[in-house]
Amino acid sequence: MPKIIKDIEERIFNAALKLFAERGYNKVNMKMVAKEAGIAVGTLYNYFPNKLGLFLSVLETNFKKPLKSLTN
Repeated sequence: MPKIIKDIEERIFNAALKLFAERGYNKVNMKMVAKEAGIAVGTLYNYFPNKLGLFLSVLETNFKKPLKSLTN
């Protein structure tokens, strides 16, 4: 099993968030995210199985706090 490093996970997340916000889901690919995060594409796949999984993780993380504040 690959070693998961929190710093790399954060870099991936930040890179994906930036690219999805700037270009939209359809114009982003895993190679672009890996390049933006400064990692190899294979390393990216150790953290997220595909672009949809990465995108959903970004959405979940970004909407969790605002939605939680609305329900309180």
